[in-house]
This record gives sequence, structure tokens and C-alpha cells, in this order.
Amino acid sequence: MWNRVVLLAAGVAFGWSLVTRLSGPEGRLGRARANMGLAALVGLALIIWLGVELPAAGLAGAFVFGIGALATYAMRAKQILRIPEPKAAPIVAPAGQGTPLAVLVAPGPPPVYDPASLARLQADGHLPQQLGGHWFAAPAAYGQVRQAYRRHGPLPLWAKLETARRQLHQALGDRWSVELISFYGEPPPETQIRNWLEAGCSPIVILPIDLCGQAEAQLRSLAQLVAAGGPGSVQVAPSTRIVPDAVYQNSLQALISDAMPLACPDPDSAAVTALANHVRALGPDLPLP
Repeated sequence: MWNRVVLLAAGVAFGWSLVTRLSGPEGRLGRARANMGLAALVGLALIIWLGVELPAAGLAGAFVFGIGALATYAMRAKQILRIPEPKAAPIVAPAGQGTPLAVLVAPGPPPVYDPASLARLQADGHLPQQLGGHWFAAPAAYGQVRQAYRRHGPLPLWAKLETARRQLHQALGDRWSVELISFYGEPPPETQIRNWLEAGCSPIVILPIDLCGQAEAQLRSLAQLVAAGGPGSVQVAPSTRIVPDAVYQNSLQALISDAMPLACPDPDSAAVTALANHVRALGPDLPLP
């Protein structure tokens, strides 16, 4: 009986690690490979040991290992398509004067690969059909996108958005901190805003760039939700156009097809000026640089 329990546990560990090996972020791949190897070694050794004494027992052991691996793989393959729910905990911000913070939030593919980011893109209908197919093939499809990030990163899109972040920081002066995040990135904007509030950043001015429709409405809702949960001020400016929509679409399609992402035009200087004006209108009355 104990051998079946060990074989089932080894199969579960193998199936779980296989999904991580196929679709997990880069930082978890080494551990996933090691866990897969150990689970396979334990399972194979026990199957051989049982089969030497009684071939039928070896076949039964292989069946138990396979069922554990397959069932766990299926469960995890479905799980990576679900959007992780952010933790809702009270915000505890330090007392005293906060640091004003402006946060640029951009759509499209995030700057680095994470399966949770692809799940958010898929939930909003931004993934091509080949990544929105059967859930059983999702880990391998996500792995192809991860490989494309490895080959073609950093994305030209995010290099230009970083240029816009630096230009905005220069326009606002050193009294302001300026951050750039992805609307679909990991951790999600809600979690990052909470972290900044807990670090003492306040007021926070959220600057949607190239966001429209439902995405902009979602950003406003989550900012209000976070601000209502603790101290600090969170304001959301109107969305500002920085780069054409086609750049985001082409960058995502390039990652899906494992092609070199197209170059991104320089951010519009008038748009950066508009962002700075939004910050000054919504933020505290600080002296101009």
C-alpha cells in the first residue's frame, strides 16, 4: 500500500513541476527541472523494483504514477488560465509626509514574461486564437511566448515608454518620483499601488497612457478601491496617447509568432507635457522645477 502512496505523490509532483517547467517564469525553471527529475527518478525506481518481483505490480505502479501526473497536469493547466486574485489586506502606511508619486500605466504585452500576465491578456480578449485554444495545450503555448521574450527582449515598446518616464521625471523635477508599470503585468497595478501606499508614497497620481474603454474604467475602479482601504491619496488622470495602438498589437503578435518586435516611435513631447500638466493639476501644490 505504501508504494502506491509514494508513486501517487511522485506523479503529482511530476505533473505539477511539468506545468511550471513549460509555462512558469524564468526564475522558477531551475527548481521545476530539479523537482521533475527527482519525481521521475523516485517513480521509475519504485516501478522497476515492483516490476522485478511481479511484472503486474510494476504495470500497476506505472498506472498510479501516470494517473497522478496526468490529473495534476490537467488541474494546473486550467489554473494558469485563471487570473490570480490580489490579496485584500488593510493598508498600513507610515506616519509623516509622503513622497509624491506619478505612475504611468501602459497596456499591451508587459516588459517581462509571466503566465499571470498572459492570463489577464487572454481574459480581456487580446491573445490570438492560437493561444486561446484548448486549456490542455496552454502550458506549452505559454512556454513559446516565454521563449520569445528570452530571444527578443527587451521589447522596443518598453524602451520608448521608459524614455517617456524619464522625460516626465525631468519635467516634474526631483520632488516627484515617477514609475512605469504594465496594466497587465505581474504584480498587477492594484498590488503595486498598495505597496507604494504602504511605503509612504502619497499622493499618488495614476497616469493611464494609451488605455481606453474598459481597461481605463477598470484602472479607475481599482484605484478608488485601494484608496478607500487605507490612508493616502490616489488620483487618476485622463488617458493620454503616447504611441499608436498598432505598436502594442504588433509587439504582442511578434511575441506570439516568435518574431522580432517592430521598432517603436519616440514618445510625443506634447503628450509628455500633457502628462506633467495632469500631475500638477491632481497632485499637491509643489513648486515648479
